[in-house]
Amino acid sequence: MNKAVNIQAMTKKVCEFEKENMKNEMMQEMMGDAIDDALNQEGNEEEEERIVSQALDEIGVSFDSKIPTAPLGKNIGETTSIHSAKPETLAADPAVDDLEARLNNLKR
Repeated sequence: MNKAVNIQAMTKKVCEFEKENMKNEMMQEMMGDAIDDALNQEGNEEEEERIVSQALDEIGVSFDSKIPTAPLGKNIGETTSIHSAKPETLAADPAVDDLEARLNNLKR
């Protein structure tokens, strides 16, 4: 295997690869910073706000109007629970009867 592989050539190729890889990483970082700087220029927020407002106006959405209040179905405190329901309405189903029996066995 040692005769088939030239160690010095392989080492040289690995060093070149590492060098080119470091250059590539530095170039990517520089390009990323340049793009970030270009996108974060002053005035972009105002332009962005103008475009969003224009799009919302085109579809008819306005945040200036007040949100209507939701109608209340019941007064606060008038809630019904499973405990206040009539037993005959809950026990009409045999599956409910089975579940109640199993629950009562667990309570013991």
